[in-house]
Amino acid sequence: MFRARNMIRAQNRPRLFAYLIFGIAFLVLWLVCLVPTAHLTDTPARFLAYSGAGLVLVVGATALCGELAAWETRVLVRGDPLPADADPVRVAVAERLLAWGVLGSAPEADRLARILADQEARKLDVRFPRAWRAFLAVAALGVAVMTARTLVVEGLTPVTFPEVTIHSLVAALCLWAAWRHPADAARRRRRAEALSQAYDRYAAGARHP
Repeated sequence: MFRARNMIRAQNRPRLFAYLIFGIAFLVLWLVCLVPTAHLTDTPARFLAYSGAGLVLVVGATALCGELAAWETRVLVRGDPLPADADPVRVAVAERLLAWGVLGSAPEADRLARILADQEARKLDVRFPRAWRAFLAVAALGVAVMTARTLVVEGLTPVTFPEVTIHSLVAALCLWAAWRHPADAARRRRRAEALSQAYDRYAAGARHP
């Protein structure tokens, strides 16, 4: 139910939720970076300077990512978010119905699934599957170039082995996602449309499928 609760919060208070999530994430990263910073700086003044600069970056990154995430959520919702008092259990059921592309036996879950179906159709990776596929392919190429550069310049050593391994896995994952994405996006669109059409027929008084 954790995901369902967070989805309800994010859609009803997008800016607050985005700032909270990114703020916590960047703050934790900043705190982790304080440990090596303390070892690499030779004076307390320099440590405070670097720590302060890092904190400024945390605030800026939180504001930037928070605004972008809030804007994306508003575009996705378009004035029709999940109700703030929605039951997280029914939201979770609605997500499963959307994944199957069918209505269920609970009218409230069906209504929530209809809202989610509209939102699914608005997602960028569903609306523009080819562009998203190209983005994933470019990301894979970029990571592959970084890996090749490391191998050519530094070689495969005990120091570079973890970096090369992680980069190779990321590149392979991006390529796999790029290969699968168009079919996956088409399937998600079909199921969202099927659920929307079934709900609209039912709401108009037709027999429940």
